[in-house]
This record gives sequence, C-alpha cells and structure tokens, in this order.
Amino acid sequence: MENSNILAMDELCRAYEEAARSPGSKKSNLIDAFIRTIENGFWQPGELMPTERQFADALPVSLGTVQSAFLRLTDAGLVQRKPGVGTRVTGSSDREGERLFLRFITGDGSSLLPADVRSATIEETTADGPWTRFLGDRPSYIRVSRLISLDGRFTAAARVYLDGTRFRPMLDFDLAVIGRLHIRQILHDRFNAPTLSRKTRVRFQKLEGALARDLAVAPGTQGIALEVSSYTLREAPLCFQRFIIPPNDFALDIKTD
Repeated sequence: MENSNILAMDELCRAYEEAARSPGSKKSNLIDAFIRTIENGFWQPGELMPTERQFADALPVSLGTVQSAFLRLTDAGLVQRKPGVGTRVTGSSDREGERLFLRFITGDGSSLLPADVRSATIEETTADGPWTRFLGDRPSYIRVSRLISLDGRFTAAARVYLDGTRFRPMLDFDLAVIGRLHIRQILHDRFNAPTLSRKTRVRFQKLEGALARDLAVAPGTQGIALEVSSYTLREAPLCFQRFIIPPNDFALDIKTD
C-alpha cells in the first residue's frame, strides 16, 4: 500500500472510531468515516483507493459492509468503481462542465452554442439575497461574477455565491483560473467539496442598470434568471448560482438530475 493510502487508512480508522460512538449502523458509520476522510483531503480526486478487502481487514467491519458502503458512495457520485481496476475518488473531469446550465441549441438543433467567458471578477460581500436563505446567515459571502458570450450572439451573466469563511482563499485565485475553470471543478479539486445534487428554479427578471449594459440590452428588458442551489457532502448547502439570460432566439436545453 502506498504511503498516501497508509495515511488515509489511518485517518479512516480514526474517523470510524469517532463515528461509532454515535448511534447508527456499521454501514452508516463507515460511510460517514469515508466522507470525513475525503473531506479532509486524504484521498484526492482520481486517486486509486485500497481494495475492499484491505478496508475490511483494517476496520472492525465485514467485507459485505464495506461493499455496501461503497455502493452508497458510488450512487452518490463520490467514488467510481471499475471491475479489474479498483475504486477512485470521483474527479471533476468525470462531472459536467460549464455547459451544464447554458446549453443553448443552434437553429438546426444539431449542436450547442459555444460558451466563452469574456470577463471574471471575484469579491467578498455582505449583501443579502436569495443566497442568504440557502447558505445561511454568514458574516460574508464570496461572489464570483462572469460574463459569458454564447457564440457572439448574446451575453449571459453568471454569479456564484459561497460561504465567505470557508472559501475565502478563492480571493487569492488568479482571475484567469476563475475564468477558465468551472466553479464546480474548483470547489471539487481545491476544496474537496463535490457537487452531489442541486435544485433549479427559473424566474423572470427585469434587466436594469449595469446588468443591462453588460448584457447589451435596453434598461427594463425582461430576461430570465436561472437559480441553482447546489449541495455537497451530507447534503450540506455548497453554493448558490444565478444565470441571468437576456431575450434571444435560441432554445435552452434544461438538464435534470
């Protein structure tokens, strides 16, 4: 077993001992221990984990309990299992990218409009909004704002809100990185915070002021706001996203979980 896996196994055993002090089945305690170990960065995205037999030998649980726990983790999208290869922590490349929400179909329906980030900013804010209700009352929030060109046909705005305490290191990120990578990828790879589920709402919104100028429409133009609430491990709120879309002639392909 590689040194990194030895350290991770030691952490897993410690986490399991702690979880076992609370009421719950061996399987639920083991799942909780796996999640804690991944959250703390002992297994990185794409890293090959020990075998199920090695886990069963190291922990006071049966091989069947280990297999059952991995089935739950696989269903949650946290790990990937391949016969003859092993189990790996799910990497961001295995998840959906920037095209997850802004999937506009070309006129002939044969492809999607290319989406390119024109500009990106990141700042800390204390402003309240729908993100407050989802993320909870926090001292501050991290707001990532991007303008996205859809094949030069029109521009959409994307804003992401995160817990300002947990994700404050993002303020030091290079804006080129923020513009190039999908937020889900950054949260997964840099903070061990995978997006495991989400809820989506659509509402109408008048485009005024700077937003109207950024989207190159007249003030008062009616647009739509796509609001996405994403959850991570333990079904904890992760981020709140708003995609502001001006009127256009293209169909939006809505993907569901």
